Amino acid sequence: MANIIFSVTAIVVYFIVAHFLIEFFMKCLWKRIEEKRNPVILTATIGFIDRIIYALSFAFKAYAFIGIWLSIKIVSRLVGYATTKENNLEEWGKRRNIYLIGNIFALILGLGGGFLIKFLFNTQVANLLEFLE
Repeated sequence: MANIIFSVTAIVVYFIVAHFLIEFFMKCLWKRIEEKRNPVILTATIGFIDRIIYALSFAFKAYAFIGIWLSIKIVSRLVGYATTKENNLEEWGKRRNIYLIGNIFALILGLGGGFLIKFLFNTQVANLLEFLE
């Protein structure tokens, strides 16, 4: 039982650390384009859910789900651009690049979370099988 508690705690800690790491990284990128941007709670929540989705998708080899989720995010981003009144291409290009860098970073952290889940799950299964013998 202690191993399961440790595994769940390790996964939760990983996602919390990854959240603050990516938040710091994104704030640094937004400062580079001279924009004071404080992500609203909804944006941070979506980012946190992103990393969980990516980690679970990597852990359970559901790679198509990652593609679908990224497609939804990109289409919503393009629709948002198409409906803005100011079609400043240079400004939109900067925002798009930061958005893409953030998604790549989230994918990398999700991959790490997927490896962690897989490792801990395999360890737990091995311990359970040992216990049952």
